[in-house]
Amino acid sequence: MSIQCTICLSNLKHPVCIPCGHLYCSQCLTEHISSSSEDGYNSTCPTCRAQFSIVSPELTCLPKHIHRYITPSIRRVYLDGDTSAVQQLQQKLASSQTQMKRLQQENERLMEYCEKYQDESEVHAEGEAQANIEVERLTRMLRQKSLETQVVRKEASEWKNKHDDLLSKSHTYVFFQI
Repeated sequence: MSIQCTICLSNLKHPVCIPCGHLYCSQCLTEHISSSSEDGYNSTCPTCRAQFSIVSPELTCLPKHIHRYITPSIRRVYLDGDTSAVQQLQQKLASSQTQMKRLQQENERLMEYCEKYQDESEVHAEGEAQANIEVERLTRMLRQKSLETQVVRKEASEWKNKHDDLLSKSHTYVFFQI
């Protein structure tokens, strides 16, 4: 069931709406306004005789805060009968929905990768912390062993000196006894 224009009594062609809410063909309403408007500023609805303005003020002459309240009296309407505009809008909607689903899937996939790599990063950070603790432990142990080695070398050097002294004394003692 398509909506019919009450002026031409046929299906709406390029439907427009006036402030009272009645719908007409754009051409039919234009002809009605041109034939019935006495002052060129106002017209009446062909159905309910409600008066509406056919002139819009120049927005550049009005303060900006008032612009949002100024709307045209006659507005284009998109109905199911206007298939080309509806089809275009439906195609755009379908395209947008498809793109939105694709982007949501991509977002989910990226979040999975992020979580995976974040978990791996945490495991790596824990391993790195343990490795740093082990390096510190081994460094302390190496310093301790190095100090122990120095002490042992010093003792060994002292023992060697004592040994050399004893050897030299024993050679002199043996040399004098022969």
